[in-house]
Amino acid sequence: SAPLALGFGIDSPEKVKAVKNYTDGIVIGSAIVNIIAENSSLGREALKEEISTFTSTLLRVLKEPPCQ
Repeated sequence: SAPLALGFGIDSPEKVKAVKNYTDGIVIGSAIVNIIAENSSLGREALKEEISTFTSTLLRVLKEPPCQ
């Protein structure tokens, strides 16, 4: 079967945890755009840090063992 990616409204670790066992991929583009929009006054390095923190948190959730 074709890979399935989910991406509408995925913007938190809780949402990633809720769907990770049912999809092959998670798209978080809009969540990153929102981080940029909400933190546009930050400098480039601080903004990169915000995005890195967000994505690292989601990655930790993805690496957790599957929910039973």
